[in-house]
Amino acid sequence: MLQFFRRLIVLWLVGSGLSVMAAPPAVSMAVEGNDYKLLTPAQATADPKKIVVSEFFSYQCSHCYVFYPVVTSWAAKLPKDVLFERVPISLGRAAWQPVAQAFYALQVMGKVEQMDSLIFSAIHTQKTLMYDEQSVTKFVAQHGVNAADFTAAYNSFGVKSSFLAAEQKMKSHKVQGTPTMVVDGKYIVNGEGTKGYEELLQRTDRVIALARAERSRK
Repeated sequence: MLQFFRRLIVLWLVGSGLSVMAAPPAVSMAVEGNDYKLLTPAQATADPKKIVVSEFFSYQCSHCYVFYPVVTSWAAKLPKDVLFERVPISLGRAAWQPVAQAFYALQVMGKVEQMDSLIFSAIHTQKTLMYDEQSVTKFVAQHGVNAADFTAAYNSFGVKSSFLAAEQKMKSHKVQGTPTMVVDGKYIVNGEGTKGYEELLQRTDRVIALARAERSRK
């Protein structure tokens, strides 16, 4: 009889454990007005087969400087169905244009990863002024980038077109400040009321999940 009751207790514990394991984890869903605002009309993205997350930023923006290591670490862990892109913009400020255009020149040269943190640090820690092509060229040349090649890339039709396209994208996405995160060309992640950039990225994660769910229904 004692063995019978022991067997019942074991079965009950196993059953309880299985029911707990089978229970789906609680998922926090993105809420319009809190986590995001809808972009109307929705905009085409760089890759319709993936969920594109666009970060609108500027090297001249102090908030972007603080955000940079956080978003870089976050982006490195994104799933394969998500494409992260950085969109350098001027916010209509002439002094911010040179470093935005420099991003595309460095991208063509394959030097963005080499220069990213150096440009941010120079502007915000060392207070280096980079408000024109000459000052930007001088700085990158001091850090191993060929000045002639950089100048050629900076003034190329392709780089100038990329910068102008980014400025147009800024307008069509109704970006009013930096950094701004936009998911799938239709969700502007709400940065208001966040206690830090980690929370902004948590909201971005929820919006990505929303975009993924929407795609699965189509």
